[in-house]
Amino acid sequence: MNAGSKTKGHFGPVTAVWTGVIIASAGFALFLYAQKPALAEASAALYGFSFGMFLAGALAVWLIAQRRARTAIEDRLSFLQTLVDTIPNPIFYNDVNGIYLGCNAAFETCVGLPKGEIKGKTVHDIFPLELADVHRKSDLGLHNAAGAQQYEASVRYADGSRHDILLSKTTFFDLSANVAGIVGVMLDITERTKAEKILENSEARLRQIINLVPHWIFVRDRDGNYLLANKALAESCQTTVSGLIGKSPADFYLNVQESQRILQDDREVMASGESGFIPEEPFTDSKGNLHLLQTTKVPFHTSDENIRAVLGVSIDITERKRSYAEAKLLASAVEQADENILITDNRRTIIYINPAFELSSGYRNEELKGEKLNFLRSAKHDEIFYSDMKETLDEGRVWIGIIFNKCKDGRDFEIEGTISPIRDAFGSITHYLAVGRNMSRFRKLERELYQAQKMESIGRLAGGVAHDFNNMLSVITGQTELALQEIDFARAAYKRLHEVLKAAHRSADLVRQLLAFARKQTINPRVLDINETVESMLQMLRRLIGEDIELLWEPGMNLWPVKMDPTQIDQILANMCVNARDALAGVGRVTISTGNIELDESYCLDHDGVCPGQYVVLRVSDTGTGMDSQTLVRIFEPFFTTKEVGTGTGLGLATVYGIIEQNQGFIDVQSAPGRGTTFNIYLPRTVQGAWPMIDSGPKKDLKGRETVLLVEDEEPLLDLGTAILQMNGYDVLAAKRPTEALEMVQNYPGPIQLLITDVVMPEMNGKEVGKRLAEMKPGLKTIFMSGYTADVIANHGILDESINFLQKPFSVQTMLEKVRAVLDG
Repeated sequence: MNAGSKTKGHFGPVTAVWTGVIIASAGFALFLYAQKPALAEASAALYGFSFGMFLAGALAVWLIAQRRARTAIEDRLSFLQTLVDTIPNPIFYNDVNGIYLGCNAAFETCVGLPKGEIKGKTVHDIFPLELADVHRKSDLGLHNAAGAQQYEASVRYADGSRHDILLSKTTFFDLSANVAGIVGVMLDITERTKAEKILENSEARLRQIINLVPHWIFVRDRDGNYLLANKALAESCQTTVSGLIGKSPADFYLNVQESQRILQDDREVMASGESGFIPEEPFTDSKGNLHLLQTTKVPFHTSDENIRAVLGVSIDITERKRSYAEAKLLASAVEQADENILITDNRRTIIYINPAFELSSGYRNEELKGEKLNFLRSAKHDEIFYSDMKETLDEGRVWIGIIFNKCKDGRDFEIEGTISPIRDAFGSITHYLAVGRNMSRFRKLERELYQAQKMESIGRLAGGVAHDFNNMLSVITGQTELALQEIDFARAAYKRLHEVLKAAHRSADLVRQLLAFARKQTINPRVLDINETVESMLQMLRRLIGEDIELLWEPGMNLWPVKMDPTQIDQILANMCVNARDALAGVGRVTISTGNIELDESYCLDHDGVCPGQYVVLRVSDTGTGMDSQTLVRIFEPFFTTKEVGTGTGLGLATVYGIIEQNQGFIDVQSAPGRGTTFNIYLPRTVQGAWPMIDSGPKKDLKGRETVLLVEDEEPLLDLGTAILQMNGYDVLAAKRPTEALEMVQNYPGPIQLLITDVVMPEMNGKEVGKRLAEMKPGLKTIFMSGYTADVIANHGILDESINFLQKPFSVQTMLEKVRAVLDG
């Protein structure tokens, strides 16, 4: 711009003067021609000179204009070059033959040559052959296509540094719109390439890491399609990672409901924007195997902070659950094992005892935890015993033997068992396991088994003779009672027969006691209130213990009902009060009380044979002489007595024990010499309501006019029953066999109101007889009678609350009362 202005200022006046001279000469020539034609030649010469001068001036002006234009172009090119040189990216341009026409300073730095040396050279003159071929091939492609192109290349600069470049090329055209060459710009992307490689390596490492994770890792979009998944998930779906991408759980889950529920969970997490935790998520794989997954899901945010997907991690806890179940089973087995189990660490510090060991030692697990093993040492062993045990364990061997340990209450308990070392995977001892049987308890069980065997033997003996004996006693008592009715009270024979009757009653009581002790007594259980039952007996009990002994009655409030035969309560109280009377030696106090009690597990652990639950406790205590420990362990043995010979049978408490056992209860005794005795009888609560006690009121007339069919295979009993009924006004049809009874009823024209039948008979049992006769005589009432034990009668389906039963032996009064009650009922 400055150069152009200077040129204009220098040549402007010259041009003006020159133009003026030319115009003046031309004007003077015309003047001469007009004045003197003779001067026309001179005038033409002068005009020619002027025209020549004009041409010369015009040429000079044109040359000056050209110079000015060239200078302006050069200035613009210089300015453009300066601008291009300021661009940090290398720029070059070459012609269609690949000859460099120019470049910028950055390109000079790149190739290490000045512009002057670069111009006129080709790409092969500057770059290595392999790279030059690539560039030239690219140029030729652009020449033909006349467009633009980008590609990446690695270039070593003149300073020896290697750069990754993005080369952008475009064609330029001449005035004829033909491709004149190519302009190229090199963008240094070395740092970007490094960053991309770092990112690529990071992604590869991350992919490798998540593929090494054994749990499922995934990203799912809103449609449930997998955007990311790891190898563990792919293998569970029987496919590859790439095979998962773009697909949803529905493509791999056999159970449609499972896949739908999973996608619903995804949507809830994305909608709430909060993480979700599913503790147990079922998954059925392609083989039909059920897995349990523990899944955590979090919303996955995109770069614009929108939630477009869910990121989740699922842990297959199937094996964990199975292992936990197995561990729980093992723990349960240890907890419930009857063997005593104790575990210590490798320093023999106790860390666990099972309930069986708690029961044996009296200690709770928490009390022994942290104590050394020698805390349980007993004085029964000397130091040599414990030294040998220690040596065995120190050498890693199993100790086997019998050891006495000290209980919490100071007693010793005997254990036969082993102590074994527990080793880890490296063979180091980490714990010791002691397992053994409580021989003290075992010996107690041996004694109890012996006692049970004795009881069973007596029971079999009693059961074996009960039927025949009861039948004979029925005849003796019945015929004696009938004979007494026919003899004058003042006669000596009456007194003799009365003694026979008392002996028969005592014999019957003895049989009942034996059967009660053996738990084979025939009973008719009913729901009752113990308080009402006891109150009904108080007058009789006071007569039983005598006037010198005070009887106190302390009934509990809101007593729960129990279910048992009320006559058994009578037996229990009678036996207990008789024992209390004998222990008081004439003067003292007997207290009967009742109450509700609920026994828990801890109580049952300390009392063998006791089950937790709700009980009604019947307590009988006295202020008598009490008993020592040796007597206490034998009081329930049959025929064991501390009374003088001839004053006791030894069956009283054994009978009580049998009755309580028969009713699923238990008895606890507390006694000491000089401190009296307390018997606590626990009877299980029943959920049924108690039957009200019925006051018999004044005696009813037991005679009748009804027709009774009596079926009994024992002829003496048949004759006795017939006589009792006929003497009291009844019409009797007597049959010795069931078939005879059926024929008799079939041929009897009149009504029959009552059937009395034995239970166990030849041909058919009493229940079958009753069923068939009831079909022949609808409305026929039935009484079953038997001298057999309860188990035999039960096998014939007779022992039921709704069935009328008469136990042999029975008195005349008992039979008549039963007959009248059934007929009137």
